[in-house]
Amino acid sequence: MPKRKHILVCRSGAKLMMSEDGSLAYMGGDAYAIGVNENTRFDELKSEMADMWKFDPGSIALKYLLPNTSNNLVTIASDKDIRNMLEFYEDSTTVDVYVFTNSNNGPKRAVQTCQILGE
Repeated sequence: MPKRKHILVCRSGAKLMMSEDGSLAYMGGDAYAIGVNENTRFDELKSEMADMWKFDPGSIALKYLLPNTSNNLVTIASDKDIRNMLEFYEDSTTVDVYVFTNSNNGPKRAVQTCQILGE
């Protein structure tokens, strides 16, 4: 059986905000695309995302929302985490992935979001 491929649409330069209903909202930015599947390696994905926006790969963290939730971010830190995310969203056409970077002046802050679109 062929591996299901997804397109990761990454948006940069936007703001992560809490909407009135308590869900996370992400506004604005530019977009890039990356092809991913369950064979995608975490280190390669993280490095490619860091290269897009000229960040140090060691300074970024990837997170996504669990299906049917509006504010529970789950960390992506391994190849298994990528496979789990794709499995959780197997029947969905989209999932947002948020990229955070360390700030010298405080806690991690959101700098871009990615959206997975199933083929």
